[in-house]
Amino acid sequence: MIRIEITDTFAGEANYSWVDRMELEGDLSNRQILKRVREKFGITCKLRKTLDHGDMLRYDFDGANVCMFVTFGE
Repeated sequence: MIRIEITDTFAGEANYSWVDRMELEGDLSNRQILKRVREKFGITCKLRKTLDHGDMLRYDFDGANVCMFVTFGE
């Protein structure tokens, strides 16, 4: 199970005044995950990976106060 959370940021930290979530099944590469997320939410801006803990990734949206967390696990 791959869990995705997209939320706003305040001073660079996740703020959660709003949040969009989705879940994906399967053994997907990071590239496949980003492609599916872009399609579902209509994201067109560049995403920069700013954090990698192995089982959790954080991407920041260029030009917006928004970030995305990708969590891998059961």
